[in-house]
Amino acid sequence: MGRLVNRYVAAMSVLAICASPIPSTAQEVQSQTLFASFPKEEVKIVANAEIVLSGQMLGYQTTCLTNNISNSLSTIVYVELISDAKTVVFKHKLKVESGKAYGDYFIPTTLKTGHYKLIAYTEWSLNNAVDAYDQADVFVINPYLDVYDNNLKATFESNTPFVEISKGQNLDYVKTTDTNGLKLLIDSETYKHRSRVSLKLQNTLNAINHGSFAVSVKKIDSLEFKNSQSKKAVSIKTSPKLHVPEMRGELIKGQVLDITTNEPVSECPVSLSIAGEHQVYKSTKTNSKGEFYFNLFEPYEQEKAHIQVVKVNRGDYKISMESKAFDRYDELEFYPLKLNSNLKKYITQHSIYNQVESAYYNLKRDSIKMMSEGISFYGKPHVVYILDDFTRFNSVNETFIEVIEDAAIRKSEDRYQFLVYDFDSPYNTLYDNVKPLVLMDGVQLQDENILIEYNPALIESVSLVRGLYSFGSVIYNGIMDVKLKKPLEFYSSGSYLAQLDIQKLVTQKNYFKQEYTVDQNRTPDFRTQLLWKPDFELNSDMGQIDFYTSDISGYFMIELKGTTNDGKPIQLQEIFEVGH
Repeated sequence: MGRLVNRYVAAMSVLAICASPIPSTAQEVQSQTLFASFPKEEVKIVANAEIVLSGQMLGYQTTCLTNNISNSLSTIVYVELISDAKTVVFKHKLKVESGKAYGDYFIPTTLKTGHYKLIAYTEWSLNNAVDAYDQADVFVINPYLDVYDNNLKATFESNTPFVEISKGQNLDYVKTTDTNGLKLLIDSETYKHRSRVSLKLQNTLNAINHGSFAVSVKKIDSLEFKNSQSKKAVSIKTSPKLHVPEMRGELIKGQVLDITTNEPVSECPVSLSIAGEHQVYKSTKTNSKGEFYFNLFEPYEQEKAHIQVVKVNRGDYKISMESKAFDRYDELEFYPLKLNSNLKKYITQHSIYNQVESAYYNLKRDSIKMMSEGISFYGKPHVVYILDDFTRFNSVNETFIEVIEDAAIRKSEDRYQFLVYDFDSPYNTLYDNVKPLVLMDGVQLQDENILIEYNPALIESVSLVRGLYSFGSVIYNGIMDVKLKKPLEFYSSGSYLAQLDIQKLVTQKNYFKQEYTVDQNRTPDFRTQLLWKPDFELNSDMGQIDFYTSDISGYFMIELKGTTNDGKPIQLQEIFEVGH
C-alpha cells in the first residue's frame, strides 16, 4: 500500500503497470526456472518429552535448514499432532525467525491414550521426495479415561504389532555431556529440594557452534519401550502438486472463474480483508490462469478473511479457494499401545503432581510475548468521528450531512456513492469518479446501500483518510473506515465472495521459571518439568541458565537438542539427583 502523489499522470502510470499481461506459458517457465534455483529446505523438530500424561504440556522446537544451514527460505512452519486414526489433534502455524520456531500444547483429559506423531513441515519442504517433513513419536497416557474409552487392549496376538511401555527395575541412561566442541557443565551432581542449579554450556569452537537450542530438564523414570516389530522402510514419494514457498508470509491462493462458463478470468481485481485491531487489507489481480495470491505477513487477531472480486459486475464471477493440507498422512506408522500393569504407581503419582500444579496454575502461568500496538494498515486516519460525541440522527444519510464534514454521499439513480474530500489537494475534483475504499468493521464494502440503510445508532465511529491510495492493482480516492459497536457477520453474500478460515500464528511465550529466595514460599512445588527453554541462545564461548529444583525427589535429566547455525545436529544429556 502506498500514498499516491496528486498527479494524474502518476496515477495512470500505476494502472498501466498493474495491467501489463504476462502469457501463461511464460509464467509457467518463469515459475519452474525460479523454483528450481531455490535450495532444498528441511525441517527438524524436537519435543520436551516422549511420554506425556493428560494435564501436562507438550513443548516443541522446530529448526528450518536450507543447504544444511540453520536458516529458512520459508517464513511459516506448520506443526501438527496426529492420532493413530490419521486425524489432526492440533495444527499450529508459527512464524520462523532466524530459522527457529517453538510452541506447546496442553494435553487435555479428552485425548485418548495412544501413539501419536508430532510432525513439522513447511510448504516448500513438502516438495522433497524424502525429508519432506520431520516427525517425533509421542505417547499419551490418559489416566482419567477407563480402558474402554481409551480403546486399550490387555493382550495382543503374536502377529499383531504393538508398543509396550513398562516400568524397569533400574535407570539405564547414557550421559553425553561433551560432543562437537560443546560441553554441558553443572555445579553439582546432587541437589536439595528448591535449590538453584547452575547449568553452563561451554563452547570451544567459537562461532561454529553458535545457535539456538531447546533445553529440557525433566524427571526421569525407569520406563522401557518394547516394539514388537521393526519399522518398515520409508517409501519415497513425490508430492502430487508443486508447493509454493511462503517466503514473505502465509500464502493464500485462489482462482476467479466466470460463473456461466466456468472459465478462468484474467486481470480481475481481487481484495482480501481481515478485521480486528490489526486490520489487514490487500488487493491484487488474477494472472492468465485466473489465479491470485496474497502474502500475509502482518499480525492479525481475527481468524476469518474475506476475499472478493472488486468489480461493478462482480456477480458474474465466482471465487474458488485452494486448500492447503498435509498430503502424506498415509506414510505415518502407528502402533497400538500396551501399558504394563507395573505402571500403575507411576501414573497415579504423576497424576497427583499434575493436579496439584493445576491448582496453582495462576501463580505459575507462562507470560505471553505481546504483539505490537494495534494499528490499521493505512496508518493513522486524518480525522475520526466518534458518533456518540455528536447529536444522533435517524439515518446514515442525515449523519453524514450534519456530522461528517470531510465526506459526503452522492446518489445516482437508485445507487449511492461515498466521497472523501481532500481539501488540501488542488486536483481534488479530478478524482470524483474514483471511489473511496469503504470498510465496514474492517471488511471491504462494495455495496454502499448496505451502509446507507444501516442503523446509525449501532455505528461507533467513522475514520477518514484523505488522498489517493494504491492497493496492488486498484486505486482509491480516500479511505472510509466504519467501526460498529458490536461486531456482526459479513453483510454481503454471493459467489464473488469467499470467507476463508485462517489460523492465527502461535503467540510466543516466556515460559514460567520458578525462583526461590531466602524466604521460601509455602506454595507446593510438584514440578516434574523443572525447565523448558526452547530458545536458549549460544553466541559466545559460554552460555548459562539457572533454574530451581522442586519438592520432588529423584533423578532428573538435562537434555539439550537443536542445530547450530551451521546445521550441525547437537544432543547433550546430563543427569543429577534431587533429595531431601
